[in-house]
Amino acid sequence: MMRDIWCVAWKELMLTRRNLKTYATSYGIVIAIWGIFMPVSMADSIWNGDVSMAILMFAYLSVFLASGQTISAFVGERMQKTLGTLLTTRLSDAAIYLGKVLAIILTAYAVTLLVLGLHLSAVWYTAMLKGYQSKFPYAPVELTFMLVLPVFSLLYTSALGVYASLKSTNIRGQHFLNLFMGLPVLAIFYQVLKSLSWQSLLISMAIFGVVVVGITLFSIGRFNRQRLILQ
Repeated sequence: MMRDIWCVAWKELMLTRRNLKTYATSYGIVIAIWGIFMPVSMADSIWNGDVSMAILMFAYLSVFLASGQTISAFVGERMQKTLGTLLTTRLSDAAIYLGKVLAIILTAYAVTLLVLGLHLSAVWYTAMLKGYQSKFPYAPVELTFMLVLPVFSLLYTSALGVYASLKSTNIRGQHFLNLFMGLPVLAIFYQVLKSLSWQSLLISMAIFGVVVVGITLFSIGRFNRQRLILQ
């Protein structure tokens, strides 16, 4: 099962690689905004200890990235009339579904980590220019939150987004829907950020992990390649 999932994910990753020029243009703009412009504009607040908005905007990046990827998962294939190839594979429906979700998560999280590096560099550079005390801008629990929150956002958005793409025939409508799917995640974790501690972080992650698993299992149960092609 794991090998089948990875086969699907690898196929999707290679497809992304072949379309690298297209992704580089759109991702380049996003990386510049989230990795340079936003941290520079928020640097004063970050160095003064108000990091909630910076963390949430960073987390929303993963939702934004996953939104574009989930669109191509099935809506793109339907519009390009390549869904018929799903019938010729020996792979199970669950492997196809999970492989596509895994590819979305790997691609989006890799870009997210790149943006995090640029984010920290931009904040430090701004601190040097404005004479702030040279120290790491985030507490350990805040940095952990920034590393883990995008993973949960990606799991949630990609699983729910791929399921929604099974029903959608319009890319524009799907993109609009996906962007708003992540808002409940950010609203929940904004409340956690108000009194962030290791305990509240672990509890919130555990609760949200159960929700994500439930959504994923529901989506797998609803996915049927033959019904998808006949829609």
